[in-house]
Amino acid sequence: MILNEIQKQEIADYVKSVTRYRETYNEVYDHVLSALEQEAQDSFHLSLAEEVINTDFGGLKQILEEEENTRQGLYGSFSRMLKQEMLNTFRFPAVLHNLSLLSLGLMFYFGEANSEAIVSMTIIGTLIALLIPLLLFVYKSYIRDRRQAKPSISNYALRYNALFGLNTATCVFYLCFAWDAMIALEPGILVAIMWTAYFFSSIFLRAFMKMYNSALKLKLR
Repeated sequence: MILNEIQKQEIADYVKSVTRYRETYNEVYDHVLSALEQEAQDSFHLSLAEEVINTDFGGLKQILEEEENTRQGLYGSFSRMLKQEMLNTFRFPAVLHNLSLLSLGLMFYFGEANSEAIVSMTIIGTLIALLIPLLLFVYKSYIRDRRQAKPSISNYALRYNALFGLNTATCVFYLCFAWDAMIALEPGILVAIMWTAYFFSSIFLRAFMKMYNSALKLKLR
């Protein structure tokens, strides 16, 4: 069967309506086109596409289940990758960066630098480190991919990991501290607390960027 552009668009619209993610849409659409082009009959109707989907993919319900399974699998895969990259920051040579941050923190703690300025600097640095992954997610999902017909299934796993650092920091802050209590702390203790927050947010940022550059940048296009 030779399909014209109008018929191909009908198939594309139908497949788009029954799939949630770009990867599934591309796979199902290409498969349906290939299957119909091998059909011996000349007349086309959309029920032929439905028949191919039911026969080769197990129906619409099965497609949605496979999408959900893939999404959950990516959550776990990307989370493990992120945690492994965080552990890798404590291995040579990445551990040298950690040691330099710890040394700088000790200099601030035992030195005579302005504690208020240090706390302000670490708060800003921590926020930047936690927001950069989220900004990368926004860039990829809503700017670079804005012309795509469907969102990538990988974007959801990327969002989950991008929010990991921010959510963790927020939970720790509200569980362990109150802002009024923090203001009343000794300047040296407050510097130590905020520098620790900056230290771990730096580890998270470096791990996320490593994961993004080594895996996501290649796989999420």
